[in-house]
Amino acid sequence: MTSLLLSQADYVRTPRALETGRNIVERKIENCRLLLSRYQTSTRRGDATKADLINDIKLDIEAVREKVAETKNIEELLLLEARAANYYYQGIALVSKQFSWTRKRHGDSDLFNLLLNIGYHLLTLECEKALLEAGLYLEAGFVHGPSSGKPLLYDFVEVFRQPCVDRIILPLFSRKNALPAGDKGKAQFLKRFQSCLATQFWYKNRCETMRRIFLLEAYELKRLILDQKVYVPYKHRWGNSSPCNKKASPRGNA
Repeated sequence: MTSLLLSQADYVRTPRALETGRNIVERKIENCRLLLSRYQTSTRRGDATKADLINDIKLDIEAVREKVAETKNIEELLLLEARAANYYYQGIALVSKQFSWTRKRHGDSDLFNLLLNIGYHLLTLECEKALLEAGLYLEAGFVHGPSSGKPLLYDFVEVFRQPCVDRIILPLFSRKNALPAGDKGKAQFLKRFQSCLATQFWYKNRCETMRRIFLLEAYELKRLILDQKVYVPYKHRWGNSSPCNKKASPRGNA
């Protein structure tokens, strides 16, 4: 067994693993809240009542996030993650008519979920490349259990779902007739996804493409595991200035 594998095996049996898991879930929940915030202002201009509902959901999500630090085990952490996800998708249903829990518009809802699945699959492949290049073993995770097959990979992906997939899909369904049906719609999404990976974002006071951020985070995770320290995941800089502008301040990104 390599020293890294031994370090990972030791790490997941320490309290640091739960703390790292908390940090991952907390970051994911925060991303959900901040993505909804982007649509609250624009929604208010057209429908103040709906904007107020989104705000209520954001408050519910924040209340869940604040409880993450109190969790004593992974089971409690997963329950909070599921609760936050439930609130988040209620908010998404308010933002986009094509996404609905009732699925009244079956075809549109299917396309929305299809693009989510495609996006998450492609994101997972990109993250897997980064983790493997860093030499990490995907079987030793913090939040997801061994039954998932690659728990470390699925943990790592969580903090990138909203910045890399949801953020791209929502505008396509928020604008009337913005997304062509069928393969043309898929092609438009895929083009935007690849563009996101090539776009530079703030990362530790410098500009890096999202694809490189995956790799840098993988090596950071590796370093902290070897040093037996707690991992704090990438913090995406939200808002219109999220893409890296070298003339702007990099505040808001870890």
